[in-house]
Amino acid sequence: MGGMQVVPKFIITNKTSGREETVTLDKETITIGRADNCDIVLDGKSVSRKHAEVVRMKKSFFLVDSESGNGTFLNGRKLKPHEKNPLSPNDRFQIEDFNIRFVMTEEAKKAFSEEENTDSDVIEIKMIKKVLSALQTEAHPSLEAIDPPFEGRKVFFTEEMQELVIGRDPLCAFPLDETTVSRRHALLQKKWGGVVVVDLSSKNGTFVNGERVEEKLLKNSDIVMVGSVKLRYRNPQEINLEALSKDYDSSNSLSAPTKEPSLETIAPPPTISKEAQLSVQPDLKEEKKEEKKLEMLPPQFPSSVPEAIEKIRLYLTRFSTLELALLAGGVLVIFFSLIFILSILL
Repeated sequence: MGGMQVVPKFIITNKTSGREETVTLDKETITIGRADNCDIVLDGKSVSRKHAEVVRMKKSFFLVDSESGNGTFLNGRKLKPHEKNPLSPNDRFQIEDFNIRFVMTEEAKKAFSEEENTDSDVIEIKMIKKVLSALQTEAHPSLEAIDPPFEGRKVFFTEEMQELVIGRDPLCAFPLDETTVSRRHALLQKKWGGVVVVDLSSKNGTFVNGERVEEKLLKNSDIVMVGSVKLRYRNPQEINLEALSKDYDSSNSLSAPTKEPSLETIAPPPTISKEAQLSVQPDLKEEKKEEKKLEMLPPQFPSSVPEAIEKIRLYLTRFSTLELALLAGGVLVIFFSLIFILSILL
């Protein structure tokens, strides 16, 4: 099995004519474009003469955009020119009006899987590419199938796309070959500052979190069901503030637990009779009168230096910082004015 040659197949669908063809090629580098000398010729005016290529490294395959005019899209994500992007079975890439699915035979898949598990160089390259892909696509919403046989199939709703159609028709941006799915079942659309799912009068309906909908604004982690196929919607741009606040509150409660006082430890408030309350009022008034009298009295001359300093400190505490600053400024102005006058007179 280790010596088996992995030969890929490309299922090419023309979205305009609906024509589908399968191409099997056993080459180290497979060129794709409008030119007649390309291995896969795509007859489209907007396709570059040499648009892209598939490169084989041992038993792994990589898709590379050849600096095309209108770009190459892998699973809905636009590729950077000359960058190697790892291909997995059933990956889909789009070149203008052509959808191309990368597939393998069962024997080739097994050999491909074995090679992935044994070749450390390829594993490292794939891991790096996956991390880079995640960094590039983390800002884009996506739909991912979570049930067999479509489990793991994923499409990104990029900035270049205005809508994304889901259906049984292979020309859809997210095709699902399932009898319970209508040919054009539903679509994702940019609306209301987010992404909306719209049912396209499908036979079996479109559901969001178990509720049948005609049109609904999606939130991160919503489960969208078309026919019998469940899809998970992801939008990394959304931030669940409510969940964060709950996590923050729970972390605070765990880090600083509080013990509720028992009824036995709480002393009842003292009861004050009306007569006592009335008797207290005159005393409070008298205290206020005494405070006013003390404020009006001039400061007495201190009997010692420490006492004088303390008196000055207490006197200055009556003023705010701003008032003290203004007072100090005034004193300096008067001081320098006196020096100026003395210098003129002398």
